[in-house]
Amino acid sequence: MTAPAGSPGCAPVRAWLEEVGPGTLAPGEVTVVHRVGDASQRLLAAEVDALAATHQARVVVLAGPRRADGAVLPVGVEGDAVEVLRTMVPDLPDVDVVVCGPPGWVGVTVAVLRRAGVRRRDLRREEFGW
Repeated sequence: MTAPAGSPGCAPVRAWLEEVGPGTLAPGEVTVVHRVGDASQRLLAAEVDALAATHQARVVVLAGPRRADGAVLPVGVEGDAVEVLRTMVPDLPDVDVVVCGPPGWVGVTVAVLRRAGVRRRDLRREEFGW
């Protein structure tokens, strides 16, 4: 499973990681992609990182201002968003993906994931903001 989370979107990801029983996930089975404007803005960072370590999940932090209006990736991350996500999660088209965060960001991220080959039936979205 891959869980892209836009800043406040890491709350449901954290809750899900907390609910998963020990030994339920295979090492590396889950990748959490946490997108924030600044690394210091990572809500629940310590908790998500600790839970991810418990489950041997991978956490990728994409920090920095957006490259352009509506962009998924931050300044400093080069390349097409589809290719960058496929590099971070090589089996992306074959996994369940849960996208959590502000509505605009979720919409753009879902569009990129669809272009990356994620099927609609494998894609869930949780939209909320502040």
